[in-house]
Amino acid sequence: MFTAYTRRDIASRFALVALGAVLGASLSVMLLSHETDRLTLENADLMDQIEYLTNRVALLSNRGPGSHPYVEAVEIIASGVNDRTRSSVEQNLKEVLRHLIGEEIHRVNPGTIHQAIEGPIRIDGQEYAVEVDTIYVAPTVRVHVRVRSRGTSTSE
Repeated sequence: MFTAYTRRDIASRFALVALGAVLGASLSVMLLSHETDRLTLENADLMDQIEYLTNRVALLSNRGPGSHPYVEAVEIIASGVNDRTRSSVEQNLKEVLRHLIGEEIHRVNPGTIHQAIEGPIRIDGQEYAVEVDTIYVAPTVRVHVRVRSRGTSTSE
């Protein structure tokens, strides 16, 4: 009816319980960090959509019906790197081209866009090379770039 346990049995069972708790906590931290990364990237995409729609509303309210076509948004499509780096590269390059929003399309020079964004860029201490593949000039300026790692940057 009663079972006798030695100190060794109690200690080994306590150790197994503690090991299970540590492994469970480690697994939950890994899962939560993955979910946090996913939500951060999703938030960045939603912020881009808000910015695009805000700019579009402002431009449409300022433009008359007989005006020339103009740039409503800038979209950067990066390839060659992971999702987190891709999102950061796209955000940084959008900042460089933000001044194009509201510009008349016939005044936009693809060569200037090419020169402005091709070259090295640094994200989180890592240096990347940006190469422009294609540039589409339309109400939404789309720039396709290839990004590749150049190693860790030591200069600040």
